[in-house]
Amino acid sequence: MCALCEAHVGDADYREPIGAAAVCLLDSEAGDRATWLESALAGPEVDVRMELTQRLMAALAKEQRAEQVADHLVGRPLDTLPSLCLALALRGAGRSLEGIAPPAEVPDGEWSEELCAALALRAMGNDPEATHRLEMMLREGRPQERYCGAHYLGLARVRSAALVFASVRDQEDAPYPLRALCGASLVRRGHPEAFAGLERLLRGAGGRREAVLLLHLCRAVEDAIPLMLECADVDVGRFV
Repeated sequence: MCALCEAHVGDADYREPIGAAAVCLLDSEAGDRATWLESALAGPEVDVRMELTQRLMAALAKEQRAEQVADHLVGRPLDTLPSLCLALALRGAGRSLEGIAPPAEVPDGEWSEELCAALALRAMGNDPEATHRLEMMLREGRPQERYCGAHYLGLARVRSAALVFASVRDQEDAPYPLRALCGASLVRRGHPEAFAGLERLLRGAGGRREAVLLLHLCRAVEDAIPLMLECADVDVGRFV
């Protein structure tokens, strides 16, 4: 796995296997694992990036692993999407970001995924304005903004987001992939109504819709189990 990562780091066709391998290699002494992770997080697909960030979040519950990523970020600005995702994984695993420069003040300018990530990191620090902006993005944004906003609001795990996720999940005119993602986000939070809501979404769903929902559900269950067992709570709470 180490040879794979060293040979193909930066290769767009190998981002997914490098990301998976780098997480597995965090307990070893081989190679520059944090750099490999950062490279794997640089792809264009938000679903792939979020899946890797969630896996990394669970892995960084172990202190030795978290130190590797924290050391990689110390003294560097959080000015790229991969570096922001590394910081989100650290913070979501209950780790301190001491010594890591916070992202620059988030302006009200044009939407970008980097904006979502910076807002999510601030929301993890109990910033109500950042939380509100992500919630409004999910409620009222354009389709891509809503989908990315749902992903990053899920990473932030703020308590108020549960109502927004439930509302969008049950919104019949919302895109089905977005509704499925919101339903799965409630599973990750351990919300008591999560599976009942997904059961309603499955009624009448078939073909591609059913496949999309089941994919989100499988990822959510995979993410939730290790986080429930291992991770310390972030300041704003988890599993509500």
